[in-house]
Amino acid sequence: KNILLIDVREPYENQINSISGSILFSLNSIQTGAAIEDIKALQKNKTIYVYCKTGYRSSLALKYLNFHNIKGYNVEGGMDEWERKID
Repeated sequence: KNILLIDVREPYENQINSISGSILFSLNSIQTGAAIEDIKALQKNKTIYVYCKTGYRSSLALKYLNFHNIKGYNVEGGMDEWERKID
């Protein structure tokens, strides 16, 4: 309830597999600013965790989010690591 989990992969990747409860905002939508207001509206005292396939795109997304004063954490290893350890 206190976590906002953001998937920054492309829609086709999200359709293949995703973490239950996560919300899809592609890296491109964050870079262009299209998703920023939506993310701010969803944030509301939640800790943001951002993931992608390997952790690279999510680290880039966090830089853009930080620029807009949105703080969060990168899920290092991304879906690859989650599949190895959890799934």
